[in-house]
Amino acid sequence: MIARIVELADHLRVTHDAIVDEWRRRCREDEKILAANKLTRHEFENNITAALQELRVSLLRSTEAKTRDQLLEDVGEHGHHRWKQGFDLRELIRDWGVLNCVLVARISEFFRVRGESETQHAREAQDRLARFMLEATSSSVRRYDELRRAEAASMAKDVSFARDQLERVTTARGQLLREAAHDLRGGLSAISMASNVLELGDKADDPAVQVIRRNVVAVNELLSSLLDLARLEAGAEALHIAELDAATLLRELVEEHALTAERKGLALEVEGPERLVVRSDRAKLRRVAQNLLINALNYTKRGAVKLSFRREPERWILYVSDTGPGIQELIGTPLAAAFDETEGVEGDDQPGPEDRLHVYAGEGIGLSIVKKLCAMLDAGITLDSVIGRGTTFTLTFPIEYVPVPEV
Repeated sequence: MIARIVELADHLRVTHDAIVDEWRRRCREDEKILAANKLTRHEFENNITAALQELRVSLLRSTEAKTRDQLLEDVGEHGHHRWKQGFDLRELIRDWGVLNCVLVARISEFFRVRGESETQHAREAQDRLARFMLEATSSSVRRYDELRRAEAASMAKDVSFARDQLERVTTARGQLLREAAHDLRGGLSAISMASNVLELGDKADDPAVQVIRRNVVAVNELLSSLLDLARLEAGAEALHIAELDAATLLRELVEEHALTAERKGLALEVEGPERLVVRSDRAKLRRVAQNLLINALNYTKRGAVKLSFRREPERWILYVSDTGPGIQELIGTPLAAAFDETEGVEGDDQPGPEDRLHVYAGEGIGLSIVKKLCAMLDAGITLDSVIGRGTTFTLTFPIEYVPVPEV
């Protein structure tokens, strides 16, 4: 009997690839194992080679403690792989069921061609296979369930975190609007004071005139930003999708701000392909890039501002980077309104409290607008910022904007 079982174990080793191929084919044909169709052969097999080695060991002897422990580890990993590959629990169980059917058929065929289908050898081999599959399926499902429970706990934690962040964002938004109102009052107060001075004379070069001009521009810009934000939050902005060359749009934008950079002694660079044809909303895309570019130019005192872009198969990526003071790492979401944690650096370039306040007050509304416009354009946005070294915004746009159907 021992010799025949040894021969069977060797037969399963030699036909290992054929077993895996048949197992994969039957899983792909099973209408209830949809996840199998998206996997390559290597991904589908994952660590099952080690598990089948344990099966051959189990055939040669009863499943001893050492063998069983190794089996549980190997098949547990299989459940881990299937969880990562997107199998649901039913698919995982059917996956093992199909493998069991393939192995039963292989062992039956082995003994049939030798005329030993009803022998004690055949019954013992099938019995050991049954015990192997019981342990394997149970362990794999147990590992899968552990991961699923951990995932559910993590999701619950994320939901709680998101709820807390929503409350923080809502509170911070009110604070942001209050600060904007304060800025408006400050600007209007300066205009009023300068107007009183002008009552004594109307020389064009009078410093008071210059104060008025600067504050009028600042107030107008702030009012425009607030109105933009109000329209976006009210859902009053409509999309106008059309084909456009994003490369041309971005290069023109950089040219328009070249003089500003030159006056500040900054290098203003643009890098990307000559053409980048996409379908998007030209005006909103321009507003996103312009807001980030203007912020970078405003708060960068020395060094460079760079706008770069590249294309990928189904998306294109825009980077706006600077060597400015940096803004605080944003908590919870890439563009939440709370700026309460920073990544510090050593050295003379680290900004003081006034620089940090200036960055916060100036960028809050603009970043809120950028975030909302990105959401409308189905674009992702992330931020990498180090205090005293600079900031890089990374925006990911679809090549072909696809509107979301209204429910």
